[in-house]
Parts: sequence; structure tokens; C-alpha cells
Amino acid sequence: VVISSTWRLQVPIDGLRARFSPDVAHRVVGVTPRFFELVNVPDSLLGYEREAECNAWLRANDRSVFPWLAVDDRSWLYRPFNQSLFLVDGKTGLTAEMAEELIILLHRP
Repeated sequence: VVISSTWRLQVPIDGLRARFSPDVAHRVVGVTPRFFELVNVPDSLLGYEREAECNAWLRANDRSVFPWLAVDDRSWLYRPFNQSLFLVDGKTGLTAEMAEELIILLHRP
């Protein structure tokens, strides 16, 4: 799990881990870089900050060839129809019902 939330701008990684249940907390391995710190952002990602940040983390950690999935409530931070975005409602967050959908999605080959 890599945190791309704006929480990462104010809270250290241990504080971020503390916001999750223990079974998820130990899986948090890092945070994405800030958009304004990125270099060589592809033109196709210039208007999509969060996706650019995710891609930068993937490249920096030799993971760019692996599938990834973002759980987010802000679709406009990703390119339209991005298959790597699992969109949640910002008012409710990740509900139990949506978590079941996410688990199914993550187990697909």
C-alpha cells in the first residue's frame, strides 16, 4: 500500500499507518512524491496530478510494469476511464459493500 492522499503532506508515515487496521498498516510501504517535485512528467499526465504521482512512485521503485490500483474519491486527478482507479464516494469513503467489490477486483487474474 502506497499513500497518495493529501494526508501524506501533514502526517508522517507512522501516523498514516496508525489510521489503518493492523492487517493493512503493516502493508503501507511508502507515500507518493508531491506533484510539484516531479521531473519528466509525461505530457499525458500533466493535468492529472495524483495519477502522475502514482506513476512517479512506480517508476522510482521499479514497479512500473506491475498492475496497480488507486482507491480515491477524486476522479479528476486521474485520466478519464483509468482502469487503475477504484472510485469511492468522498462522503462515505470505502464502505463495507465497496470493500467487498474491491476484494473481488484485487483477486481477478
